[in-house]
Amino acid sequence: MLITSNKRGLCNVIKALVSMLRQDLNGKIYWRNKGMLQCKFSDLFTNDLEIHSIPKGFPKKNRVGGWRFYISKEDKNMLPPGMKYIDFEYERIPVEIKEKIMRTVKILQPTAEISKEVELFSNKFDKKTVSVHVRNWVGGGGKARRERHSRFRIEEYFKVLDKMSDKHFFVASDSVKMIEQLVQRYGKERISFRSHPLNFSREGSTSALIDVLLLSKNKIIVGSHHSTFTEMAWWFGECQANVVRIGDSAFDGQGKRKKR
Repeated sequence: MLITSNKRGLCNVIKALVSMLRQDLNGKIYWRNKGMLQCKFSDLFTNDLEIHSIPKGFPKKNRVGGWRFYISKEDKNMLPPGMKYIDFEYERIPVEIKEKIMRTVKILQPTAEISKEVELFSNKFDKKTVSVHVRNWVGGGGKARRERHSRFRIEEYFKVLDKMSDKHFFVASDSVKMIEQLVQRYGKERISFRSHPLNFSREGSTSALIDVLLLSKNKIIVGSHHSTFTEMAWWFGECQANVVRIGDSAFDGQGKRKKR
């Protein structure tokens, strides 16, 4: 049996869980009601996967961690030249690997409470709705996080969204200030978002999952480079959305990889 845990933020945890389930459908997640997810696993999903302690003497080699998706030996043989991992690769991921991961993602069943909220809110969406995820990287520690926050520029979003004059936007962000700036620029009639606590409480954790699932409902996702929140929205949407990556110099601002 394999075991993963909830040491990280929501979407990093979901990625580790998917990686574990790809290797062992009978695996479990060691869930501690503290840290960045101060809720129960059962507050998020109905699957019977949660355990509250790791058995004494449980081998470390059977613990699945990290934020990168699991890649099997078979998967590696399918990767294009130069690709070592599939994280944040979106349309470049081979179809066979996409299908394997999508099947595993579908195993996860959000609670009835979360599913109902997603259904009710997404009824506001139409063909002209664009999902926008703004990761400001505000707060918290860690060198990588601080560097991303220092490089963040909301103007990079403006450059892309200004070109979508016929669209309206569903916005999810880790910063109320960023949402306010988008509302100020594009108007209340073109911006929708959910008001909820941006913290690690039960309400904050369940609301984060609701936002990921709502982001997944539209055909275009304007998202943050190197954010697993944007990434998992794409996976929950069965890889159907065109992802416009903000803050990634390898892409042209329209979701297409620049020619090298």
